[in-house]
Amino acid sequence: MDRRRRIGEADSVPRQTCPDPAPMPDTAPRPHTTTRPDPPAPARHGNASLIRPLIDADAPALIDLIDRCWQAYPGCILDVDGELPELRAYASHVTARGGNAWVAVDTAGPATPASILAMAATMPAAAEPPLTFEVHKLYVSPDARRMGHAAAMIDRIIATARAAGAAHLTLWTDTRFTQAHAFYEARDFIRAPGTRALDDISRSVEYRYDLPLSPAGQS
Repeated sequence: MDRRRRIGEADSVPRQTCPDPAPMPDTAPRPHTTTRPDPPAPARHGNASLIRPLIDADAPALIDLIDRCWQAYPGCILDVDGELPELRAYASHVTARGGNAWVAVDTAGPATPASILAMAATMPAAAEPPLTFEVHKLYVSPDARRMGHAAAMIDRIIATARAAGAAHLTLWTDTRFTQAHAFYEARDFIRAPGTRALDDISRSVEYRYDLPLSPAGQS
């Protein structure tokens, strides 16, 4: 989205792009200083999946995951080196911006295209008021949808943002990702008026969604 980075993918979520597309800004340095909480411990979800912190060795698998998601949308082109070079070491990219990223896999060790089920990240939002966190790169494998992976990732993002003192979550999502929109709206995210167009190879257009957060410990 920063030439630009892409974002917000839910259970059927591919990446953002196209005449009606979407992702989120990932490269801008964070504008506010926020204490980064310790990453939650790895957690089992579902029958066999493990949600754990993303590591740079997962890069080939997460690139493959995003590419497979985008392939569902004609005209959505994943140009890693030209537009999203941070994907080559996305764990380090997120950590350097005070955020956290996770991957859901069904085997131990670095993720592979066969074992990766979902991924997501959150970090302090650039060019936003203090205590605003942004959802990034929420994608679920086409073969692992409708299994609760997107919900598990959003739960983790909300808990992490609250633990860091965030008062607000935001995200940008491709205008064509209607299933993702339904997922976010079911989780009480509110769509903002208008759209934004990205100057990218896929001619992405995105919706913004926002979620006010109650303090940690409150529902």
